Amino acid sequence: IISYNYGAGKYRRVKQATVISIASGTIITTISWALMMFIPEYIFRIFTSDEALISYGVHAIRIYRAFAMLMAVQTLCAMFFSSIGESKTATIMSVIRQGVFLIPAYYILPVFFGLDGVLVAMSISDLFSTIIILIIYIAGLKRLERKGGYSHG
Repeated sequence: IISYNYGAGKYRRVKQATVISIASGTIITTISWALMMFIPEYIFRIFTSDEALISYGVHAIRIYRAFAMLMAVQTLCAMFFSSIGESKTATIMSVIRQGVFLIPAYYILPVFFGLDGVLVAMSISDLFSTIIILIIYIAGLKRLERKGGYSHG
C-alpha cells in the first residue's frame, strides 16, 4: 500500500498507511509484551513442569523482553523506508539495533551484571535503537510532507 501510493504521488496516503501500520503493530506487540510481563509462568508451563526452570524463565523473559512492545516500531519504520525506495535508510535502521547497540551490550553488560547483563542487553538495544529509529522516521515523514506540499494530517 505504501509503495503503491508513494509511486502514485499520494504522499498523504503514504503517511496515513505507515502511521496506521505502526499503531496497529504496536497494539499487537503490546499485547504480546503484556503476556510476557504479567503471565509468563502460564506460557512456560506449556513446555515444562520444572518449577525452578519456570521461575528462572519468568525472571529471564521479563528482563530480556522488557521493551518488546517497541519491535513493531523498529520493523515497520524500516519497512516504510524500504517501501519508498530508501533501502539504505532501512538497512541503517536494521544495523542500529544489532550492530550499534546489541553486540556491544552483549560484551559490556555481563561484565557488570553477569548473566542478567546478557538478558538486559536486548532490552537496552530495543529501547535505544527505537529512539534513534523514531528520530529518523519522523525526519522521513517531514521530508514526505515537504515533497507532498501538505502539513500535519
